[in-house]
Amino acid sequence: MRQSRASWPLILTLSSVAVATLLALRIGAPPAATPVGAPATPPIATVSAQVLSDEALTLYAAGDFAPACDRFSRVATAEPANPARTSDVASCFETWAGRALGDRRGEVAK
Repeated sequence: MRQSRASWPLILTLSSVAVATLLALRIGAPPAATPVGAPATPPIATVSAQVLSDEALTLYAAGDFAPACDRFSRVATAEPANPARTSDVASCFETWAGRALGDRRGEVAK
């Protein structure tokens, strides 16, 4: 009976070590803490495409078609899967050419 009582501390110690090891392997390192309420930042490509699109719309509305079409083209290149971006480029160049030819400034449309 004495030998069985003496082995209990050893069994408990080994069991505790085994459980702690399994938990450590299963859980791994804790995730990096993020501040509560911090806004999620979009990917860089999305930010620059959105900024370029906003600039293009502003320039287009002001009638400054050369830089507007350039920015629309850059946005379409950054987001090739978005058909709206390709349509924006086409519309910009079509409007630019129409205005240039309508004003009899064919050399500007080249």
